[in-house]
Amino acid sequence: MTHNTTTNPRLEFFDSIADQWDGWHDLADLSRNLNAVLDKLSIDPSATVVDAGCGTGNLTVSLLNGTLGPSGRVVAVDISAKMLDLARNKVTDPRVAWHCAAAEQLPLDDGTADHVICFSAWPHFHDAAAVTREFRRVLRTGGSLHILHLISRSQVNRIHAQAHPSVHHDILAPASEIAKLLETHGFRVINMTDDDRCYWITAHKLG
Repeated sequence: MTHNTTTNPRLEFFDSIADQWDGWHDLADLSRNLNAVLDKLSIDPSATVVDAGCGTGNLTVSLLNGTLGPSGRVVAVDISAKMLDLARNKVTDPRVAWHCAAAEQLPLDDGTADHVICFSAWPHFHDAAAVTREFRRVLRTGGSLHILHLISRSQVNRIHAQAHPSVHHDILAPASEIAKLLETHGFRVINMTDDDRCYWITAHKLG
């Protein structure tokens, strides 16, 4: 599934930075930090996990290498075809399926995912309510949504304010505000951290 560039001005920007993305990060340190978080998410080795806004696939790598077993799988989704190409070249594991799609139109049937993880992507969704409804649709009852940034909210917003104009207004709202949105759309928030180290919300889909 492809995404219409006329509806999301961010797409050209994300395509343009794809080749630079991994070079902007210490991938070994990122892997350690992601593994530490994943260890706390109680993901069953046989789970189906949606990596929403997967970028160049760094979260997917961590899921495949240290979290999921032989029967687990990742559905990795991003609007940037160039980032997905890099991710595909990085990861050839058959347990992952790559999709060029918008978060509002996930290529999954209803109630088929155990977890949706949105790592460093939430502020870029221009219709948070629509994305929340879509995440709820693909999750099974009791499934978990995780919104995660490994830096503080103020750092996220400062980076976006200094980046390309297409993402200047991609503001990460306080966790308490996002929690209210999730609860309005059929989730129960069970964890919320919004401090100078990280930003992390975990919510379960109610029946």
